[in-house]
Amino acid sequence: MTTMLGPWLLAILGAFGSLLFATFATLCLAAGLMYLSEVVEEYTTLTKKVLRLSILTILGLLVVMGLFTDLPWLGTLLGLAAHALYFQFLKNFPFTRLMSPLTIGSVVVFVLHNVVLYHHFGQRWYPFDQVCAYMFICCWLVPLTLFVSLSSFDDALPTDGSASPNRLFSAEARPQAPKRGGGLLVGLKRWFEDMLPGRNKTF
Repeated sequence: MTTMLGPWLLAILGAFGSLLFATFATLCLAAGLMYLSEVVEEYTTLTKKVLRLSILTILGLLVVMGLFTDLPWLGTLLGLAAHALYFQFLKNFPFTRLMSPLTIGSVVVFVLHNVVLYHHFGQRWYPFDQVCAYMFICCWLVPLTLFVSLSSFDDALPTDGSASPNRLFSAEARPQAPKRGGGLLVGLKRWFEDMLPGRNKTF
């Protein structure tokens, strides 16, 4: 009886532990992103400079990796195209438009870049740390930073009610309720504030 029940108990415990780990990891990631959004809101000019330097550095790194490693050239070309598109966001930073060709094209190239890399890493063995490092630095770092930067200005900018309805990540898109609008990070932050007990505020 003990021999039959033991594996089931361990399997249940393992599944429950994995669920808890995933939950805490998600909460930690969300908290980190919210903190970054606050930092970006305070240091817009510095963030733009860091993004420009990061994009140029990754462009050079992609070329070097394409020349001296066995990574697929299609993935390298897609990475170069993606970061060239990301660089265009800096012209109007921190604003963007949801339905603009630049935004749509960036998302499409980002997805294709990931698909090609996932296929390559699935066919050939690489150390796990090397795969994570390449994917994070050369594929996810700049898009994640742009996401945090662009969404963090939703509540920071004044409103005049004259913005286009397609403008994303700025409070101008919601002139009737400027203090309750928000991007993904802002909405998540408010959800935490509503769910968790807090100190009484004085006005």
